[in-house]
Amino acid sequence: MGAVIVKDRIYSPGQMCGPYEIVQRIGRGGYGEVYEAIDASDQRVALKVVRIAHERDRRAAERQLLETRVLKQLDHVNVVGYRNAGITDDVVWLAMELLEGKTLHQVLRAETRLPLSRGLRIARQVCTALVQAHGVGVVHRDIKPGNIFILPGHVVKLLDFGIAKVEHVSLGTTQAVGTPLYMSPDYLRRGPDAEADPRWDLYALAMVTYQCIAGHHPFVREGDDQPSLGTIVARHMNAAVPPLHEVMPGCPERVSAAIARGLEKKVKAGWQTAADFEAELVACCQLVRELGERPDERLEARMRALMTPEAPTRPTVDDEPTTRDGLAAQVVTAPLDEALEEPAPRMTQGGTHLMDQPEEVLQHRRAAEAAETTLRMPTDLAAKAASDEDAPVRTGPPLAMIAITILVIVAVLALAVGRLS
Repeated sequence: MGAVIVKDRIYSPGQMCGPYEIVQRIGRGGYGEVYEAIDASDQRVALKVVRIAHERDRRAAERQLLETRVLKQLDHVNVVGYRNAGITDDVVWLAMELLEGKTLHQVLRAETRLPLSRGLRIARQVCTALVQAHGVGVVHRDIKPGNIFILPGHVVKLLDFGIAKVEHVSLGTTQAVGTPLYMSPDYLRRGPDAEADPRWDLYALAMVTYQCIAGHHPFVREGDDQPSLGTIVARHMNAAVPPLHEVMPGCPERVSAAIARGLEKKVKAGWQTAADFEAELVACCQLVRELGERPDERLEARMRALMTPEAPTRPTVDDEPTTRDGLAAQVVTAPLDEALEEPAPRMTQGGTHLMDQPEEVLQHRRAAEAAETTLRMPTDLAAKAASDEDAPVRTGPPLAMIAITILVIVAVLALAVGRLS
């Protein structure tokens, strides 16, 4: 009995496909469907099925058988694991390990851009899987975000070897295979009949890595979400890809150079082996861990210049310092000649100089000043009480000043006569 088709499904929950009971459909591709299924030992698997009821399904069945052969050869932590395969009636099925997580395509739709360290770790794990695949003569030919699966814990699995090119095995197609956004210029130039080149996978991986770090595909421009196939091919062949360190501040130039080499238009100028590319990705991961993900120093300096206020000018006489540092600055910056000025001469209350006078004269003047203070104190107190708070205090009538001057002159004359006698 052939496979039961319910509406657009090949199987419905509860039906059997070989030794597996269908639980639910979890995916649908261009040439088959993927179900969650369970076997008699309760082992859950991802079951990919392809129906071959019509002649047009023959090529899809051939791809399924090819993927089965590839996965049997690849037993690697970064490649989806093979479990079983077979043909039931008109259905070819392939059982693989059931994965929990998201494809990189789903992650990028949600986050747009990945942190630099995370993008590099994903690329390194994919490249590790390619080292294994290329080592057994398998070229994936469809490296893209939809075929990269990320498990919890950031473990990466490479999926879908259905269009892989295996050494000495051909699908006999003359049509281009792969996803145009990630096709190597060398593949586009040589065509689908050319011998598969492992370096095509490295170009596609470099393109995926660029997209993860920059947050966009370099050949999908703003306002051009669905460019035509011809436009994409032309850009792969001719358009330059801006260096990552220019479009993504903080990206080390070594990382930028590693991805730029992977995106070279001429295949001989790019990475020659997956092992070489993997070694450089490992070094880049180590570099990012040591440096940390920090902003570009030049960009940071420009931002600081824009955000920093102008330097304060030197305080003037009218400026009052608002902090102790400001006051100290005024003291420190005072002119040196001001500090070296001679002290002002001492003055009497009447304004007479007291310096450079004989000691006897100074004694008489002090006595006269004391007498003057006694005479004018009542007058001063009355004047102060009658005046405003800010009004100057009067120093006494001019007659008192004349009397004091006469007393001083008399005292000086008496002193002089006493010395002569």
